[in-house]
Order: sequence, then structure tokens, then C-alpha cells
Amino acid sequence: MTEELPKRLPPAAETIKFILIRSGNQCAFTGCMRSIFNDANQLIGECCHIESALPGGQRFNADQTNEQRRSADNLMFMCHDHHVETDDVMKFPMQVLKKIKYDHEARFNELPITIQPNYVSDVLALFSEIGQDLKNTLELTNQVKSDTEKILSHLTKREAPVDDALLQFPIPINLNFVGRNAELTQFKTALINHNTLSVCGLSGIGKTSFLAEVLKKREGCIWLDCANDDLTTVLVYLADSVQQQFGDKTINQILKSSTPFQATMQAVAQCINLHGAVIVLDNVNDRLEAFVPLITVFNRHFKMAKIILTLNSRLDMAILANNCHQQILSGLNERESLHLLNIDQMLEGQPEVVKAIIDCTQGHPYIIKLISVLCRDTDVHLLFTELKDLPGEEVNDYVKKKIVDGLSDEQQELLFQLAILDIPVRLTGVSYLTSKIGLKVFYSLLDKYLITAKKGPEYLYFVHDLVKNYIKNTPEDFNHKFVIQGVDYLASLAIKSPSESIQLINFCIKLNLLEKAREEARILLSTMLANGYFQLALDVAAQLEEDPKTNDWDYIYYVQGRVFRFIGDHEKALIKYNKGINLAKGEFRDIIEFEIASTLTNYSKEGGGKSMIDAATLIYQRLIASKNQTLSIQSQISLGTIRAENQEYEAAIDLLLPTLKIAEALENPQNTIPAALQIIGNCYSKMEKYDDAIIYYKDALLHYGQLTLTFGMNIFDGLYYNYQNLAWTYSKAKYYSLAAETFELAAELAESHSFLQKQEQSLFDQGYNLLVDRQFESALTILLSHYDLIVKNNLMSEIDMKLTHGALVMALWYGGKPTGAIEVMGLLIQECNEEGFAPKIMIMEEKDLRPEVNIMEFFQQNVYFLILGNNKTFKDLQVLIEDVIIRMPHLATSLNTFRPLRSPE
Repeated sequence: MTEELPKRLPPAAETIKFILIRSGNQCAFTGCMRSIFNDANQLIGECCHIESALPGGQRFNADQTNEQRRSADNLMFMCHDHHVETDDVMKFPMQVLKKIKYDHEARFNELPITIQPNYVSDVLALFSEIGQDLKNTLELTNQVKSDTEKILSHLTKREAPVDDALLQFPIPINLNFVGRNAELTQFKTALINHNTLSVCGLSGIGKTSFLAEVLKKREGCIWLDCANDDLTTVLVYLADSVQQQFGDKTINQILKSSTPFQATMQAVAQCINLHGAVIVLDNVNDRLEAFVPLITVFNRHFKMAKIILTLNSRLDMAILANNCHQQILSGLNERESLHLLNIDQMLEGQPEVVKAIIDCTQGHPYIIKLISVLCRDTDVHLLFTELKDLPGEEVNDYVKKKIVDGLSDEQQELLFQLAILDIPVRLTGVSYLTSKIGLKVFYSLLDKYLITAKKGPEYLYFVHDLVKNYIKNTPEDFNHKFVIQGVDYLASLAIKSPSESIQLINFCIKLNLLEKAREEARILLSTMLANGYFQLALDVAAQLEEDPKTNDWDYIYYVQGRVFRFIGDHEKALIKYNKGINLAKGEFRDIIEFEIASTLTNYSKEGGGKSMIDAATLIYQRLIASKNQTLSIQSQISLGTIRAENQEYEAAIDLLLPTLKIAEALENPQNTIPAALQIIGNCYSKMEKYDDAIIYYKDALLHYGQLTLTFGMNIFDGLYYNYQNLAWTYSKAKYYSLAAETFELAAELAESHSFLQKQEQSLFDQGYNLLVDRQFESALTILLSHYDLIVKNNLMSEIDMKLTHGALVMALWYGGKPTGAIEVMGLLIQECNEEGFAPKIMIMEEKDLRPEVNIMEFFQQNVYFLILGNNKTFKDLQVLIEDVIIRMPHLATSLNTFRPLRSPE
């Protein structure tokens, strides 16, 4: 092999003149009489390389120099048809073509031929054009790389920003935590030995503050308040918290996928386990049943991570695979209660009163705190007199009523407002709510323990549950004004958390502000779909469907249909769409109808039948006349797609080219243009017009790049498959190196957004094309990386391991790892035998290899040719096989099935 880098050089003018004279102006193919230049002196033939000028071409000879490749000895003239026919290197190896050339030239060796002035220049111009095409292709590929970097950057920027203030992971602040030393020691020990723990006790007994004390110095904690949110919402907070704390987007991507629920939970558990995080589900209480699926999966799969719950009652151990430590909290003892009461030193010197108060509260820490507040402004003996005769269950309500009734009007108003909001409020929100009364009122409620704080990137404040539940029992008309104020506050927020948006919708429904509620729901659900929170969108839409005030909103059925279509449940999607279309009017009806057609199209591909395609076609044809221009264009593109899938490629192109012009004229063409460009590229690729296909794929990529900042993840599939289609077009055009580079880009795109199956596929395709291009060491590196990805993520049951093992056999063998190749070959034979057929594996000595055998062309047909090079024989192979069998005896049967393959004498 020469050290010179292969380069396509045009032949010298004298060389062209020489072989033209020898050609007799006829195609060199035996028996062909077609001219090279016609009677009008126009070039209609082609000057062909016998051994290709560049790697990947027919009969490329690595030992030739660039000068030898452009020499007269390596060139011949043929007509176009025979140039194409002789690309079959099995039928026309180098020796056969050289004989054809020499036999033909011998016929015209003595015959004169007139060389017109334009003959040589026209041939050179053709070579120049070919060289420019190749240069353009390389430039396109380099531009693809550059655009990919921009697109990945845009997609990263486009992802919904994680608003620190909206996350619910901060550990609550403990102001004046006292006592419980024995329980703290016991729980900290249990935290070492268990992956699942719970803290149980009455509401207000101090479960949250106890746990906050345990974890206050521990890193990697994610605190999720489950009091008001369902499982899906909590999972969204969990995903964002993991992304923020650990820089890991995996859970976000899992939630955006169509993975079944149980597999989703397992994948979430594996991700958290890698970080050794402590997940706290606070205030689960009466919502336990909703969280059982998450708890049971975490309990089963956590090794390094922990899950801790706070509950009002004990956890049923029967639901768990692994043991759970349950910490039961009761009231504080006398010494601890005394310490808590003495915080404000109001009861010094009155031990008998203190003891009596502790007894009637049964050591309940929160009630004791409230009593300590009352003691600031109330005669202690009078308070004791009123408390001592009350039954135990009435003491709590008495204390809460006493302290709430003692508030000023401004304090009561703010407390009731925060309680009715029923969600954590940021300090900016507190400022909004106290704009007329001042922050001093808010801080006075904090001082009275009526408001609790969590400290994270920003403080979050909420009313203590015991007080909140007491306030909620006030008359409805009293609460009404606070709901109105809540709407004003929530509507003022520029960025809302899911909880804030959902509460705003609920308040609007409660006040019969249905148009406002409808618009807020549309914004929330659209945002959820755009950011990939499909399950959360499905849950919110389903809840709105159950409400008689909102079950006539067309958009909620559209959202449910979109989610069901995304996860592949076409029947449910059609049910929801049909409900929505019965309610929809105008252009939105057209949008739902388009979704129905898309669902029918996808359903037909999964066995739904031709009738579904026919129904979809009728819908698309009708929607071409829609007033919504974007929808009209999308319908034409969908019709073009159907024609392309029916192999009506030219008809599809004829439909889509005018559609492109219309789309380009629109002010906001959305993602219709790259979709159309990609389909046209697919058609040209199927028609084997690869250069045209590459141009359209490239153009689609440029448009996707412009749309990433606007549409984010909504264009991911189109973008990914554009890379895939471009790469396979390179491969079919035998630009295997370019194909491998493009598959690498597709793999990087999939990896950057945690789409594991797409990453796996692109990685294999990259290695496969490197192998066909005979870049064996690079192919081996990629294919081993691909194999590691499969094993690490338990994908072996989801892919065709025979293809994987077959490619690895070739890469290992020709990459200088024959022992590894034999081992993997044994696995390949086993797999094939289990499926009832024998693999096509051929091993022969190098001396028996015929020149016309191209091992990579056989490999592309799943035939594995292993050549014993370096003077190795079958005896050496047998030694190699025996060594493998000694170490891996289970492969003995598979590896003892070979017979020497020799060329006939």
C-alpha cells in the first residue's frame, strides 16, 4: 500500500488523446458498436477507470499511485450502459476488464482516427465535473457536521429552562428543632441499612422537621412535597431536580418517551441509583395509593439510593420486596416539651402550669409551639383554665382558633389567602400578595409558626397543614374573595410551575371564569406537549374531561389523542379525536381531522388495512382546501408520503415540488419545508439518483437548524431520520466513509437527548459502514462500543444479535483479533442453530482465494468470508478453535462444524 493519500486526478490531455485513438471512437465492451462522440462531435460515451480512483469505488487498488490510476493503462472508453454493467466486480474483475480493453484496442491499433479539437477538452471537462461533484459532496458533509453542532446547541438552549424557584427539592428549614435524640440515632442507623424508610405519626407531630434534621448535612437529597400533586406531577419535579442537581437529563427524556409505565419506573430508578440520591416523598398521607407503583419499584431496584416517606399512618409492608424501616413519632417527652415552651421564656417559674399544658397537648410539638405564641399575649393561668377541662381532641382546635382569632385583619387576610392558594409561594409572590399591607405582616405570621419555609435556590413558603385544614373549614362565601385574589396573583406570574398553572385553572373553574380557564388549560397543555411531558398532559386533560364544566372543551380531546398516538395506542387516539371533532369548529376541526388521518396512516402500517389508508387519503385531499395554509401544505406532504410509500416516486416529487414553493412563500412555514425536502430526498434515493437525494437532505438539514430554537424536541424525529436517510444514501452510493461519519452524527444527536434505541441503531450502522469501507480498526472500536451499550442497557432481547455478532466477527478477524472473532463466531452459530438455520460463514486459506471475490460484498449479503492470511493454514485455524474451546467448552459443538473451503483445481 502506498503512503500517498488517494486523490482523484484528471488524466493528462495526451493520455486522453492516446486512448481515444486506440478506442476507434467505439465502446470497448465486446460486441458493442456505440460511439464515444456522435456525428455532431458531442461526447456521449464515458471515460472509465478500470481500478477506481478513490477508496470505495469498484476494484480500487491501494497499491497504485495516483499517477498510475490516471494513466492510459487504467482508462478505457465505454458507453454509459456498459460502464454501469461493468460495475459488477464479481463478473468483471480487474483482469477481465483489462483483457476487454486490450482486445478492443488491438482492433484499432493500425487504424487512423481523426481527433476533433473539442474531443480532449470535452473529456477533461467531464472529469472536472465529476471532481467538482465529489468536492461538493465533501463540502456538504462538512457543512452537515457544522450544522449538527449548531442544531445540538440550539436544542440544548430550546429545552425548557429549569426555573430554580419552581422546583420542590429543597429541605425545609428547621427553626428551633429540639429533642428526639434517641429517634434520630435510630433512624440514622436505619438509613445505612435500608433503601426504604418511612416516618409515621399524627399530622403536625414533626415528621417533616424530624426528617429535615436527619438530612440537613446530607448531599444529594431531593425533597418532593406530595401533599397536592399526583404521581405524574411529582415525577416531573423529580426529573427537573435530578437534572439541576446532577446535570443528568435522563429522567426528563424517559418521561418524554413512549416507554410503558413499569419500564419507565425501572429506568427512573436506575438513573437515581447511579447518583446515590435520597428521594423524600413528604406528606404522602392519604395519597399513598397513587404513589405505591413508584415506591414498590424504588424499593425493589435501589441499591445505592434511598427513598423516604412521611405518612400519617404505617406503611403496609406486604407491598414491598425489601424490608422497610418505619419510624413512629409520638409526642415529645416532658423535658423536650419544656424546652420548646421555654423558647420565649414566657413560662419561667410556673412549672405546674407548664406540666399541665404539656399533658393536655400530649407533647404535640406544633401545638406546643402555638401555645408558646399564645403565652406572649395571654394570661397563662387563664389559658390553663380554658384548656384543662377540654377533651384531648378539642385542644388542637381551641388553640388554632384562639391564635387565628387573635390575628389582626391584615394578618388573617394574608394567612387565609396563602392557605386557600394551597401551593408553595415564592418571596416574589409574597411581595405581590402584601403589596398593600407590607411584608411586615408576612413576617409576623412566620414568627407565630403559622407559615413554614423551605430553603432552596429561593425560599418557598406555605401555611402549616394543621392551620390550613382548619381555615378550609370556613364558610364558602368567606373563601370566595381569596380565590379571586388567587386568580389575580397566579395570572401575574410570568413563569408558572405545573402546580401553579393547574391551581389557576381550578380557581377559574370555581369562579365560572370558563373562558379564562380554557385559555390557561390550552397554554399549559401545549407547553407540556412541546416539552415532552406527555403523561402529565394526559392526566390534566383527563381530569378536565371528568368535570361537567369543562368536558366540552375540544382541546382536551385533541391533547389526549396526540399522546395516545405518540405512545402507539391508535384505537384510543381515534376515540379521543372523534370526541374532539364533534365539539370542534372552524380551523381547529381541520386540525383534529388531520390528526385522525395521521393516526389512520400509522395504524394501517401496523396491520390496520388498506381501508385506513384510503380513508386517510380522502381526508388529506379534503384538507388541501383548508383555509389553514400550513395544514393544507401538511396534507399535500402527507399525500406525497403515501405516494412515495406506494413506490410512485416521480408522482410524489411532482406533487411536493410545487408544495415547497407555496410553503417557502408563507411567513411562518413551521416544519413543513424540511419534511417535504426529506420525502423528496427519499424518493430520489429510492430512484438511485443519489446526488439529487443528498442535495435535498442537506437542504432539509438547514431548515431543521433554523427551526430548533422554535420547535425544540418537536422536530427531533424528523431531524434524526434526515441524518439516517442521508447516511444510507451515502452508503448506497458506496461513499461508505461519508456514511459512517453521518451515522456518527445521528448517534451523537440521539445520545445528547438520551434516545437509547436510536443511539444504538446509529452506532451499529456507523460501525457497519466502516467495516464495508475496510477501516477495520475503526470499525472494531465502534462495534465494541456498540456492544457495550447493548449489554449495559439490557438491549440484547430488543435487537437482532445475529447481525451484531456477524459484524463483530468480521471486525475482530480483520482487525487483528482472530481469537475474539472465533469466540463471537461460536455465539453466532449458536444463535442461528437455535432458530433452525446455519449461518453463512466461509473460512479459506489465502492461496485459495479467487481474485474476483470481494469479501465485503459478500458481507453485505450476510455471508462472512474469513481469509487465513500471512501463510496461515487450516491447521493453524484448528489450533485457534481448540484454544477457544478449552476456555469456552459450551462453544465446542458450534465451532467443530467447519470444513476446509478450497478452490477447485
